[in-house]
Amino acid sequence: MDWSKFFTPEAVAAYITFIGTIIITSIGWIVANRLSKKKPNIIRVSRESATSLLEIPVGLRKNIKVTYKSDEVPSIYQTQFEIINIGEDVVEGVSFSIHYSDGNAFDVIIEDPLGASRQSEYKLDGNEAKITLSYINPYSSLKDRVKVTVLSDREIKNLMCTGGGKSWKTDYVNMLGLRLNYATLLARVDPRNPKWVYEYISASFELFTRLLKI
Repeated sequence: MDWSKFFTPEAVAAYITFIGTIIITSIGWIVANRLSKKKPNIIRVSRESATSLLEIPVGLRKNIKVTYKSDEVPSIYQTQFEIINIGEDVVEGVSFSIHYSDGNAFDVIIEDPLGASRQSEYKLDGNEAKITLSYINPYSSLKDRVKVTVLSDREIKNLMCTGGGKSWKTDYVNMLGLRLNYATLLARVDPRNPKWVYEYISASFELFTRLLKI
């Protein structure tokens, strides 16, 4: 049997369309199923981006002095997080910690659209940034979100999040990593490889359900 006819450009396109249809249908079922149930109160901490604010060639670093709020720093790297409540109830007294390694954080910037109506504060302690919010509204109905930027001397890695209280808990999501993984899979499309198909379907489920905030 001539197997090559099963892998012509037209056949490959049909396979991708078929896989995409399965993914979309399945996600639709998951969304409908989850929306029909009462959601638990989960504070989702999502890593959205990580970038260097200074790109200085190694050979020039010794001749350049970088300061931040009058303090000298070797470099400035920012990691941005989005904080949302994916439950259905207002959660009060939110307090959680972002743990990391391979970097020394020296400042945290909290961008709160509600401003003075909501108290927010942070504390840096070793390899931990503790964030406190007086409350956070449900994202599904009020689109409430808080952005947190951690500034460090280099990229912070091995991130994890801890925290919780009465009737709520935290959930850490590496959205940046999910997006990069999905882009990598698309860059090496290979529907003939069962492993690629499995990884593509799994990555699609994970990415799109997270993007839907469910």
